[in-house]
Amino acid sequence: MAWAGPYHTQPIQKIFDMLYVNCASQAVLSRYYLEKWVNERKGKKCAIISYSSIAAQEPMGGVAEYGATKAFNDIFSRSMEVEYKQGKDVDLDVLTVYPASVKSQMNSGRYTFTV
Repeated sequence: MAWAGPYHTQPIQKIFDMLYVNCASQAVLSRYYLEKWVNERKGKKCAIISYSSIAAQEPMGGVAEYGATKAFNDIFSRSMEVEYKQGKDVDLDVLTVYPASVKSQMNSGRYTFTV
């Protein structure tokens, strides 16, 4: 989820929506699956594909919160991989994807470099 424009004009509800959709969902789903894998796949290889964004790579005006939530996705994913890589619980591989614009129901695909 993204919202562009001057940050001071962003509706408070949109701020929380973006945090829930972009950050909390990844944290909660990751916890759910890790708990399941630790109980059912102890010591076995597991993998997570995480979506970040090129917006996480460099600060950009007009999309401050979006870039920050995508940076969370990146650091959270890398941290989980370090915590669980070749561990006694599970052997976790994490692939993080950094797309530019992705055509979806939330994005018409009219931007340059849309996948």
